Amino acid sequence: MPRTQNFNIRQSMKRDTFEVFHYRDARMQKVELHHHIFYEVYYFLSGEVDYNIEGKIYKLQPHDLLFISPTELHQPLVDPNTPYERIVLWINRGYLNSLSSPLADLTQCFNIKHLEHNNLVRPTLNQIKLLDMRFEQLTNETQRPSFGSEIYSTGLFMQFMVELNRMFIQTEVAELPVNDASPLIKEVLSFIDNNFSVEDISLASVAERFFISKYHLSRQFNSALGISLYKYITLKRMQKASIMLSNGQAPSQVSLDCGYNDYSNFYRAFLTEYGISPSEYAKRCI
Repeated sequence: MPRTQNFNIRQSMKRDTFEVFHYRDARMQKVELHHHIFYEVYYFLSGEVDYNIEGKIYKLQPHDLLFISPTELHQPLVDPNTPYERIVLWINRGYLNSLSSPLADLTQCFNIKHLEHNNLVRPTLNQIKLLDMRFEQLTNETQRPSFGSEIYSTGLFMQFMVELNRMFIQTEVAELPVNDASPLIKEVLSFIDNNFSVEDISLASVAERFFISKYHLSRQFNSALGISLYKYITLKRMQKASIMLSNGQAPSQVSLDCGYNDYSNFYRAFLTEYGISPSEYAKRCI
Protein backbone atom coordinates (compact mmCIF):
# COMPACT_ATOMS: atom_id res chain seq x y z
CA MET A 1 0.00 0.00 0.00
CA PRO A 2 1.20 3.61 -0.65
CA ARG A 3 2.15 6.00 2.12
CA THR A 4 -0.68 7.41 4.19
CA GLN A 5 -1.85 11.01 4.46
CA ASN A 6 -2.76 13.16 7.43
CA PHE A 7 -6.49 13.11 8.11
CA ASN A 8 -8.26 16.22 6.84
CA ILE A 9 -11.65 17.13 8.29
CA ARG A 10 -12.79 19.00 5.15
CA GLN A 11 -15.87 17.58 3.46
CA SER A 12 -15.66 19.36 0.11
CA MET A 13 -13.80 18.38 -3.05
CA LYS A 14 -11.04 20.49 -4.56
CA ARG A 15 -11.10 18.67 -7.91
CA ASP A 16 -14.07 18.22 -10.24
CA THR A 17 -13.22 14.58 -11.00
CA PHE A 18 -12.16 12.34 -8.11
CA GLU A 19 -9.90 12.39 -5.05
CA VAL A 20 -8.40 9.47 -3.13
CA PHE A 21 -7.07 9.47 0.45
CA HIS A 22 -5.26 6.82 2.47
CA TYR A 23 -5.50 7.50 6.21
CA ARG A 24 -4.03 5.80 9.26
CA ASP A 25 -4.71 7.23 12.73
CA ALA A 26 -3.32 5.99 16.04
CA ARG A 27 -6.12 7.82 17.86
CA MET A 28 -9.06 8.94 15.73
CA GLN A 29 -10.92 12.11 16.56
CA LYS A 30 -14.71 11.94 16.54
CA VAL A 31 -16.35 12.56 13.16
CA GLU A 32 -19.83 14.07 13.39
CA LEU A 33 -22.83 12.84 11.42
CA HIS A 34 -22.44 14.58 8.07
CA HIS A 35 -23.19 14.58 4.35
CA HIS A 36 -21.64 15.86 1.13
CA ILE A 37 -22.70 16.32 -2.48
CA PHE A 38 -20.35 13.77 -4.02
CA TYR A 39 -20.20 9.97 -4.09
CA GLU A 40 -17.95 8.16 -1.64
CA VAL A 41 -16.34 4.71 -1.76
CA TYR A 42 -14.99 3.76 1.67
CA TYR A 43 -12.50 0.88 1.96
CA PHE A 44 -11.97 -0.23 5.56
CA LEU A 45 -8.56 -1.71 6.39
CA SER A 46 -8.20 -1.97 10.17
CA GLY A 47 -9.59 -0.78 13.48
CA GLU A 48 -12.79 -1.18 15.49
CA VAL A 49 -15.54 0.59 13.56
CA ASP A 50 -19.30 0.56 13.35
CA TYR A 51 -20.49 2.72 10.46
CA ASN A 52 -23.79 4.59 10.73
CA ILE A 53 -25.51 5.33 7.41
CA GLU A 54 -28.98 6.82 7.73
CA GLY A 55 -29.52 5.07 11.05
CA LYS A 56 -28.31 1.69 9.75
CA ILE A 57 -25.28 0.36 11.62
CA TYR A 58 -22.72 -1.71 9.69
CA LYS A 59 -20.28 -3.68 11.85
CA LEU A 60 -17.17 -3.59 9.68
CA GLN A 61 -14.54 -6.23 9.04
CA PRO A 62 -11.16 -5.55 7.37
CA HIS A 63 -11.50 -5.01 3.59
CA ASP A 64 -15.21 -4.18 3.72
CA LEU A 65 -16.42 -1.73 1.09
CA LEU A 66 -19.10 0.90 1.66
CA PHE A 67 -20.83 2.82 -1.13
CA ILE A 68 -22.28 6.11 0.15
CA SER A 69 -24.49 8.37 -1.96
CA PRO A 70 -24.88 12.16 -1.64
CA THR A 71 -28.34 11.70 -0.10
CA GLU A 72 -27.15 9.65 2.89
CA LEU A 73 -26.14 11.03 6.27
CA HIS A 74 -23.26 8.98 7.63
CA GLN A 75 -20.73 8.71 10.43
CA PRO A 76 -17.94 6.29 11.40
CA LEU A 77 -18.21 5.22 15.04
CA VAL A 78 -14.56 4.54 15.85
CA ASP A 79 -12.92 3.05 18.94
CA PRO A 80 -10.33 5.79 19.60
CA ASN A 81 -8.00 3.37 21.41
CA THR A 82 -7.48 1.18 18.32
CA PRO A 83 -5.40 2.26 15.27
CA TYR A 84 -7.75 3.05 12.40
CA GLU A 85 -6.84 2.71 8.70
CA ARG A 86 -8.99 3.21 5.60
CA ILE A 87 -8.95 4.45 2.02
CA VAL A 88 -11.60 6.90 0.84
CA LEU A 89 -12.48 7.68 -2.78
CA TRP A 90 -14.53 10.82 -3.45
CA ILE A 91 -16.23 11.17 -6.83
CA ASN A 92 -17.85 14.22 -8.40
CA ARG A 93 -21.45 13.43 -9.39
CA GLY A 94 -21.35 15.14 -12.76
CA TYR A 95 -18.03 13.53 -13.62
CA LEU A 96 -19.27 10.01 -12.88
CA ASN A 97 -22.47 10.62 -14.84
CA SER A 98 -20.42 11.82 -17.80
CA LEU A 99 -18.46 8.55 -17.86
CA SER A 100 -21.58 6.38 -17.77
CA SER A 101 -23.32 5.00 -20.84
CA PRO A 102 -26.89 3.78 -21.54
CA LEU A 103 -25.63 0.21 -21.07
CA ALA A 104 -23.37 0.89 -18.10
CA ASP A 105 -24.57 3.26 -15.39
CA LEU A 106 -21.51 3.71 -13.17
CA THR A 107 -23.67 5.21 -10.41
CA GLN A 108 -25.55 1.95 -9.91
CA CYS A 109 -23.53 0.96 -6.86
CA PHE A 110 -24.77 4.12 -5.14
CA ASN A 111 -28.45 3.68 -6.05
CA ILE A 112 -30.41 3.99 -2.81
CA LYS A 113 -33.75 3.50 -4.61
CA HIS A 114 -33.13 -0.22 -5.01
CA LEU A 115 -35.67 -2.17 -2.95
CA GLU A 116 -33.02 -4.11 -1.03
CA HIS A 117 -30.42 -1.37 -0.94
CA ASN A 118 -27.34 -2.29 1.06
CA ASN A 119 -24.28 -0.06 1.35
CA LEU A 120 -21.94 -2.90 2.25
CA VAL A 121 -19.95 -5.24 0.03
CA ARG A 122 -17.70 -7.87 1.63
CA PRO A 123 -15.13 -8.74 -1.08
CA THR A 124 -13.67 -12.16 -1.83
CA LEU A 125 -9.92 -12.79 -1.54
CA ASN A 126 -9.41 -12.20 -5.27
CA GLN A 127 -11.47 -9.01 -5.09
CA ILE A 128 -9.38 -7.81 -2.14
CA LYS A 129 -6.21 -8.24 -4.20
CA LEU A 130 -7.80 -6.22 -7.00
CA LEU A 131 -8.96 -3.49 -4.62
CA ASP A 132 -5.51 -3.20 -3.00
CA MET A 133 -3.86 -2.93 -6.42
CA ARG A 134 -6.30 -0.38 -7.85
CA PHE A 135 -6.26 1.87 -4.80
CA GLU A 136 -2.47 1.79 -4.75
CA GLN A 137 -2.33 2.69 -8.46
CA LEU A 138 -4.82 5.55 -8.11
CA THR A 139 -3.14 6.93 -4.99
CA ASN A 140 0.32 6.79 -6.56
CA GLU A 141 -0.80 8.53 -9.75
CA THR A 142 -2.58 11.34 -7.87
CA GLN A 143 -0.08 11.81 -5.01
CA ARG A 144 3.11 11.49 -7.04
CA PRO A 145 2.20 12.43 -10.60
CA SER A 146 4.60 11.81 -13.47
CA PHE A 147 4.36 12.01 -17.26
CA GLY A 148 0.79 11.30 -18.40
CA SER A 149 -0.56 10.79 -14.86
CA GLU A 150 -3.80 12.66 -15.54
CA ILE A 151 -4.59 10.52 -18.60
CA TYR A 152 -3.43 7.32 -16.95
CA SER A 153 -5.37 7.94 -13.71
CA THR A 154 -8.53 8.72 -15.71
CA GLY A 155 -8.27 5.38 -17.48
CA LEU A 156 -7.58 3.59 -14.19
CA PHE A 157 -10.55 5.28 -12.56
CA MET A 158 -12.96 4.32 -15.35
CA GLN A 159 -11.80 0.70 -15.22
CA PHE A 160 -12.03 0.67 -11.43
CA MET A 161 -15.60 2.00 -11.43
CA VAL A 162 -16.66 -0.80 -13.78
CA GLU A 163 -14.98 -3.32 -11.46
CA LEU A 164 -16.59 -1.81 -8.36
CA ASN A 165 -20.04 -1.94 -9.94
CA ARG A 166 -19.48 -5.57 -10.92
CA MET A 167 -18.61 -6.38 -7.32
CA PHE A 168 -21.70 -4.57 -6.13
CA ILE A 169 -24.00 -6.30 -8.62
CA GLN A 170 -22.56 -9.78 -8.20
CA THR A 171 -22.14 -9.88 -4.43
CA GLU A 172 -24.61 -11.47 -2.09
CA VAL A 173 -25.63 -9.32 0.84
CA ALA A 174 -22.64 -9.83 3.10
CA GLU A 175 -24.19 -8.59 6.29
CA LEU A 176 -27.52 -6.94 6.86
CA PRO A 177 -27.41 -3.68 8.83
CA VAL A 178 -27.55 -4.12 12.57
CA ASN A 179 -29.66 -1.28 13.92
CA ASP A 180 -29.45 -1.01 17.69
CA ALA A 181 -32.04 1.76 17.81
CA SER A 182 -35.37 1.06 19.46
CA PRO A 183 -38.47 0.39 17.31
CA LEU A 184 -39.66 3.87 18.27
CA ILE A 185 -36.51 5.59 16.96
CA LYS A 186 -36.64 3.56 13.75
CA GLU A 187 -40.21 4.77 13.19
CA VAL A 188 -39.25 8.34 14.04
CA LEU A 189 -36.33 8.26 11.57
CA SER A 190 -38.61 6.94 8.84
CA PHE A 191 -41.18 9.65 9.59
CA ILE A 192 -38.58 12.42 9.52
CA ASP A 193 -37.02 11.16 6.28
CA ASN A 194 -40.44 11.28 4.61
CA ASN A 195 -41.60 14.58 6.10
CA PHE A 196 -38.63 16.84 6.85
CA SER A 197 -39.73 19.26 4.12
CA VAL A 198 -42.83 20.11 6.17
CA GLU A 199 -42.21 23.44 7.89
CA ASP A 200 -43.73 22.66 11.29
CA ILE A 201 -41.90 19.37 11.93
CA SER A 202 -40.25 19.68 15.33
CA LEU A 203 -39.47 17.79 18.51
CA ALA A 204 -42.89 18.74 19.85
CA SER A 205 -44.84 17.71 16.75
CA VAL A 206 -42.95 14.42 16.39
CA ALA A 207 -43.42 13.63 20.08
CA GLU A 208 -47.14 14.35 19.79
CA ARG A 209 -47.45 12.13 16.72
CA PHE A 210 -45.86 9.17 18.51
CA PHE A 211 -47.65 9.78 21.84
CA ILE A 212 -44.46 10.25 23.81
CA SER A 213 -43.07 13.06 25.94
CA LYS A 214 -40.61 15.47 24.36
CA TYR A 215 -38.08 14.68 27.09
CA HIS A 216 -38.26 10.91 26.55
CA LEU A 217 -38.04 11.26 22.75
CA SER A 218 -35.13 13.70 22.95
CA ARG A 219 -33.19 11.42 25.30
CA GLN A 220 -33.76 8.31 23.16
CA PHE A 221 -32.90 10.11 19.93
CA ASN A 222 -29.68 11.57 21.30
CA SER A 223 -28.69 8.18 22.66
CA ALA A 224 -29.30 6.43 19.31
CA LEU A 225 -27.75 8.96 16.91
CA GLY A 226 -25.53 11.15 19.06
CA ILE A 227 -27.26 14.36 17.95
CA SER A 228 -30.52 16.10 18.75
CA LEU A 229 -33.67 15.52 16.74
CA TYR A 230 -33.64 19.19 15.74
CA LYS A 231 -30.07 18.89 14.43
CA TYR A 232 -30.97 15.75 12.48
CA ILE A 233 -33.91 17.51 10.80
CA THR A 234 -31.66 20.47 9.95
CA LEU A 235 -29.01 18.15 8.47
CA LYS A 236 -31.61 16.42 6.29
CA ARG A 237 -32.84 19.80 5.05
CA MET A 238 -29.33 21.11 4.39
CA GLN A 239 -28.45 17.88 2.61
CA LYS A 240 -31.38 18.31 0.23
CA ALA A 241 -30.67 22.03 -0.15
CA SER A 242 -27.02 21.50 -1.08
CA ILE A 243 -27.93 19.02 -3.81
CA MET A 244 -30.69 21.24 -5.22
CA LEU A 245 -28.37 24.28 -5.27
CA SER A 246 -25.60 22.27 -6.94
CA ASN A 247 -28.15 21.32 -9.62
CA GLY A 248 -28.77 25.00 -10.39
CA GLN A 249 -32.10 25.54 -8.65
CA ALA A 250 -32.89 28.99 -7.27
CA PRO A 251 -32.23 29.53 -3.53
CA SER A 252 -35.75 30.89 -2.98
CA GLN A 253 -37.32 27.73 -4.39
CA VAL A 254 -34.84 25.53 -2.54
CA SER A 255 -35.87 27.23 0.70
CA LEU A 256 -39.54 26.36 0.14
CA ASP A 257 -38.81 22.79 -0.98
CA CYS A 258 -36.72 22.17 2.13
CA GLY A 259 -39.43 23.27 4.56
CA TYR A 260 -38.52 26.93 5.09
CA ASN A 261 -41.36 29.30 4.20
CA ASP A 262 -39.29 32.12 5.71
CA TYR A 263 -36.17 32.56 3.54
CA SER A 264 -34.28 34.31 6.36
CA ASN A 265 -34.54 31.17 8.50
CA PHE A 266 -33.21 29.08 5.61
CA TYR A 267 -30.40 31.57 4.99
CA ARG A 268 -29.28 31.48 8.64
CA ALA A 269 -29.41 27.68 8.83
CA PHE A 270 -27.44 27.30 5.59
CA LEU A 271 -24.84 29.89 6.63
CA THR A 272 -24.39 28.12 9.97
CA GLU A 273 -23.91 24.72 8.29
CA TYR A 274 -21.66 25.73 5.37
CA GLY A 275 -20.17 29.09 6.34
CA ILE A 276 -21.36 30.71 3.10
CA SER A 277 -24.70 31.91 1.74
CA PRO A 278 -26.91 29.68 -0.45
CA SER A 279 -26.25 31.86 -3.51
CA GLU A 280 -22.46 31.76 -2.98
CA TYR A 281 -22.64 27.99 -2.54
CA ALA A 282 -24.54 27.71 -5.82
CA LYS A 283 -21.88 29.80 -7.61
CA ARG A 284 -19.10 27.53 -6.36
CA CYS A 285 -20.90 24.50 -7.76
CA ILE A 286 -20.99 25.91 -11.31
